[in-house]
Amino acid sequence: MTLDQIRYFLEVCNTLHYTKAAHNLNISQPSLSYAIKQLEEELEVPLFRKEKKTVYITDYGKMFQPYCQRALDSLQQGEFYIREMVNPNLGNINLGYVYSTGSQLVPNLIEAYHDYKGDNKVTFILKMANSPSILDSIKDELLDFGILPLLNNNIDGIGTMPVHRQELYLIASKQHRLANNKFVEIEDLADEKIVALDKESDLYERTKMLFREKDLVPNFYYDVDELNSMAAFVSANMGIGITPNTPVLKSYDLVVIPFENHSIKRNVYMIWNSKISHTPVVLDFLEFARSHINH
Repeated sequence: MTLDQIRYFLEVCNTLHYTKAAHNLNISQPSLSYAIKQLEEELEVPLFRKEKKTVYITDYGKMFQPYCQRALDSLQQGEFYIREMVNPNLGNINLGYVYSTGSQLVPNLIEAYHDYKGDNKVTFILKMANSPSILDSIKDELLDFGILPLLNNNIDGIGTMPVHRQELYLIASKQHRLANNKFVEIEDLADEKIVALDKESDLYERTKMLFREKDLVPNFYYDVDELNSMAAFVSANMGIGITPNTPVLKSYDLVVIPFENHSIKRNVYMIWNSKISHTPVVLDFLEFARSHINH
């Protein structure tokens, strides 16, 4: 049984007329009749019967028709997806990002890409998560790219490219003793209760590192799972936090204070799985990102 036989069979089912079916298929009527006869011989049942000039589908043909249609539809869908995969102007890009990059960095990068490509049909499927989750999804081939901060960008099997330097700030309630400071230093926080993101987060490890560099030990008093919770605890004067300045902070009764000389920043990277082959649309976006960031 061949794909052409299936196509020919379905066309005769649709037209119930061999001459019309042959015309629609752009083949000769004898070729069509021969192909249908071969298919019937292979199945050992008649698929059509003729009465004078009228063609009827047999019960065997009626039973066989939906299976052929599903098979043809499935093959056509597969062909569509293959063509989509090899076209750099078509397809999906799965991109994970941490919350602090979602208000400007990620939207701006995607907007710049669409402006660069013009009228293209690339769809971005976005997932917000913490850094470990994004990294795992990249390794498991669930995401094409991740945008996240990294303390160490030397990771086996992971390609990395710096895309942003993100400044970190102190957040404190308006009643806090440091609330009126124009700048602060890590030493000012030696005895403070710290509201931190969970221990798997980049901010948790980075805060430990900042204190360790000053021979201090941070007093992690509350661990929370996302930035809204941190801001809520801080605004209630239950501790201080160290975080990027994101739009969500404006919703809380707190102050955002830079560190002395705006000295505390972290590198944000775009990452991808360097051990696998990528579709043309994914590679196209990567090349654009390289060029866009360099400029």
